[in-house]
Amino acid sequence: MSAIRIRDVAAMRRDVLRRRGADAFTPALLAAARRTIAEVRRRGDAAALASVRRFDHRGATHGDLWADRSALRRAGRTCAPELRAALDEAYDAILSFHRAQRPKPIAHRRGPFHEALVPQALGRVGGCVPRGTVGYPS
Repeated sequence: MSAIRIRDVAAMRRDVLRRRGADAFTPALLAAARRTIAEVRRRGDAAALASVRRFDHRGATHGDLWADRSALRRAGRTCAPELRAALDEAYDAILSFHRAQRPKPIAHRRGPFHEALVPQALGRVGGCVPRGTVGYPS
């Protein structure tokens, strides 16, 4: 795994801004994504691992599908202070934005009837985002 340098993040930002004007989601790309999602639904981790091996790392193992908490903490402690500050700032901005999006509990009472809608967070989620030849800090 190579280190991410601040200038790499700046280059990534320029690349994203340059590509935003292009039609990033072509019909062929969307069809390929739908096939991958269907395959992961059908075969689970085996299909996800096959995609990682195809797009990211031929020698990937099942253990590479999971982020180890201690490894993430270690990486956070050893990254450059400027990068850590940038990631912390991004985290705070994202958290603030999405906190405002949280659904709020609602209740309704009319006569003997009382209904309530109480949103609950998902207990567990997962994602596979092939990165190709570019590393993204998220």
